[in-house]
Amino acid sequence: MSARLAKLLQLFYLTSLSAFASAGQPAAHEQVIAAPLLPSAERLAEEPATPEQAIAAPLLPSAEQNYAAAVEAQNRADLMTAMSLFQRAADAGHAAAQASYAVILQRGQAIAEAFKYYERSANQGDKDGQYGLGTLYFAGEGVPQNFTEARKWFSLAAMQGHILAANFMADIYLSDRMGLSVEERQSPEALQWIKQAAGNDHLPALDALADAYRFGQFGMPENTDQANEIAARAAKIRGNALPSAKKKSALYRFFKGDN
Repeated sequence: MSARLAKLLQLFYLTSLSAFASAGQPAAHEQVIAAPLLPSAERLAEEPATPEQAIAAPLLPSAEQNYAAAVEAQNRADLMTAMSLFQRAADAGHAAAQASYAVILQRGQAIAEAFKYYERSANQGDKDGQYGLGTLYFAGEGVPQNFTEARKWFSLAAMQGHILAANFMADIYLSDRMGLSVEERQSPEALQWIKQAAGNDHLPALDALADAYRFGQFGMPENTDQANEIAARAAKIRGNALPSAKKKSALYRFFKGDN
């Protein structure tokens, strides 16, 4: 309840008591019980509404409030509450909540519904929604497989700094199975994505960038020192990686034709 609204209710209550008193009638039993629960008008004028008053207010939580509460519930592993709150915020148009709810639906194999929420989120410019939509187009889940659409949404997400989307973009240009010509795969755009993914310590991109410097690919002059530096960086990452992290992803195996 806002301080202004509470003050108006307090004044209304005081006015009602005055009317009873002027008529020579005592206040009703319900009014006497309710009176101590109402803060004074002076206090309301000086203090904002407390969090408890805000929670008790008749106004429904905003989409942003539901989203924040969902994230808190998720962090404490209260997944049922998180799912419910994500859905409320998503249905109210909250882009980040739509992406989060879509992830839950996708993991629960409700792919058609997941696609709808990813699409709503992506069309609002949310990078997680764009990435999620790209994965569905890439895999052909909930929608016919479409590499062009997948590349479009990965690109939009990557341009907003989405790490996995940037890595996807590099893998797309490194693959010979995505329908790209040799010229496209050796283009400045390809090098841009490979460099961005290498900056994320994405190993296939680091390997490709080391080779590019070593052999003068993508129109770059040969630079053995730079190639060795990048190769050493990749080797260090591989040495520090946990065994599970060293395994190639299904996506990488697809790109390389190992599946």
